[in-house]
Amino acid sequence: MKKLYLTNKWIFIGTLLLYLTFYLGLTVQIVLGLIQILTSIYFTFNTKVFKKLKNELLLYWILVALYVVFILIVQNSGISGFTSGLIYFAIIPMGIASYFLYITWKVNKIYHEL
Repeated sequence: MKKLYLTNKWIFIGTLLLYLTFYLGLTVQIVLGLIQILTSIYFTFNTKVFKKLKNELLLYWILVALYVVFILIVQNSGISGFTSGLIYFAIIPMGIASYFLYITWKVNKIYHEL
């Protein structure tokens, strides 16, 4: 579990640093998102983790589902602009990624105590 946390942590930090160039940050954010989704699927089906962090994982999945629906609505509405794009494609996803980083930290802490 520690490797999952450290991998998530360093990719998250790398993504934040690459946001200095913006486009590289957006590109690496895709990798971060895929890793986090795959990790969350693992956590969801790992009964030990799911029992201890059920509420956190459910909230994460709700946030991801709402974000997907939100993006679909925004794409069909024709809303555009740099500020909108920054909020929709950088700030909101990185907020969700921050929450998942907290979940992986908590999983690491729980497993470290066992």
